[in-house]
Amino acid sequence: MGENASSEQGSAQPRSAQHRPRGHACQGATGGGCALFSRSPIDCRVPLAVRASPHLAVNAPAPTADRSSETSRELVGPIALHPPPDVRAGRALARSGLGATAAGIGAYTLSARLAVRAFASLVRYELHARVVGPSAERACAQLARWSRRAWSDLHLDVQVHGTPSAHTRLYVANHRSYLDILVLSGVLGGSFLSRSDVAQWPLVGTVAKAIEAVFVDRNDTYGRARAARELSHRLRQATVVAFPEGTTTWGRLPGTFHQGLFRLLRRLKVPLVPLTIRYSDPRAYWTDDISLARHLRTRVLTGPRLRCTVHIGDELDSGVHADAADLTRAAYEAICRPIEEFGELA
Repeated sequence: MGENASSEQGSAQPRSAQHRPRGHACQGATGGGCALFSRSPIDCRVPLAVRASPHLAVNAPAPTADRSSETSRELVGPIALHPPPDVRAGRALARSGLGATAAGIGAYTLSARLAVRAFASLVRYELHARVVGPSAERACAQLARWSRRAWSDLHLDVQVHGTPSAHTRLYVANHRSYLDILVLSGVLGGSFLSRSDVAQWPLVGTVAKAIEAVFVDRNDTYGRARAARELSHRLRQATVVAFPEGTTTWGRLPGTFHQGLFRLLRRLKVPLVPLTIRYSDPRAYWTDDISLARHLRTRVLTGPRLRCTVHIGDELDSGVHADAADLTRAAYEAICRPIEEFGELA
């Protein structure tokens, strides 16, 4: 995702421009940021209807701007699955040099477990598809189940404020990390927007095609037009998630939103739902400063549990806005609102 968002003319400018372009189009399950129909990187992701999970709190108590009270409401789940080490014991291990070794071994073990479970889940789907035929809906459901199971291995607790729409919708969200994909896969239901080369990636590309992600070749004018038609068709069948920044960002507020996606939505008169993702610790952010695998091992799996809060905003009617710039601005402000009200960190 290595293109600068500032190249897009007429884009809604962020109030915090601290973002870094990435070299990857896809993080995690199926893709990276999605600056549709611009020359910025594009993304793909996957979801399904919310189901009960020991690591998911739906419509948790509304957060407040008081940081102390918000911290006291962190999700109570089976935290004993991965309890934090005793402080004194941890210091003793650190002095002996064994602590880092043990943490590193544990991180490698969890990473391997995630990979094996992902591969096994894909094999089960492929075998079933050969018997009864492929189904994007079934693929999305299976990916959503795997994502929710992965929350435990990732030491990730998820809270949801708001209710996903009962109808197919396009969700637009800020983009912090490849973890966003697993979070939204477990919370929502549908498909993602992805840049075209992701389809050729091992494992990830297979998953993206199985869920019928909408692929966009941002260097091909005809490819972008074809993707527009596919997106219109896909939205009649399933929910789609898009990341209009086109890259992950580490600033307090999201980076620039690209207007291409919003121009299309306004032309199609497709409603959209703003969605904000907040993590409890910036170590969840991934902006290509290190490889994905190393980030997972050294920053996600070796630290304390992470809390992720998902804010589902009010639906925006794309048809009532004067132009694409106005719709882009409205979506950007709606996604920034929870961050400005409750803070950057969950």
